[in-house]
Amino acid sequence: MVQPALRPLLIPSTLKDQCPSYCVVELKLRTRQVIRHLSALHGAITDKSFQYSHVIRGTPQKSVQTRAHSVISKLNAIISFHCCVYLKCRAAIVQLHPGTLSRFWVLSKQDVKCSTALVNPNTPGSTTLRPSWIWKIGLAGGRNQPHALQECESHIVHYCL
Repeated sequence: MVQPALRPLLIPSTLKDQCPSYCVVELKLRTRQVIRHLSALHGAITDKSFQYSHVIRGTPQKSVQTRAHSVISKLNAIISFHCCVYLKCRAAIVQLHPGTLSRFWVLSKQDVKCSTALVNPNTPGSTTLRPSWIWKIGLAGGRNQPHALQECESHIVHYCL
């Protein structure tokens, strides 16, 4: 007997004989889910970067640094969760429609790595730095995003242009 949590769901991406109308519906849902998790990754990576750059660097007190490190470990767990869900959704999208591979790539550790360095175009070697593809993909966040994420993305977009 298989536990209910371990039973595979009967959805088009898990079936061998796929119904095209159901595949279209699941593909739309999975695409929205992937975008939501990429957006959540943006937020978590930005929060982690600001923890390092503004909280840990800015205080000499050991207690504040310790609290900041506990926040960073929670953010690492959030980043790991969203990466795992993103990769599973991407695998389902590949099963449903392999043509979407050009938009959603496989995540690596380098893609979700946070950076505290502000890019200075006059710094030697700064021309070789390139942001990850997750920062270049257009997500529908707009004005609903936190101010820190808007600021971080504006620096990245300015650097890419």
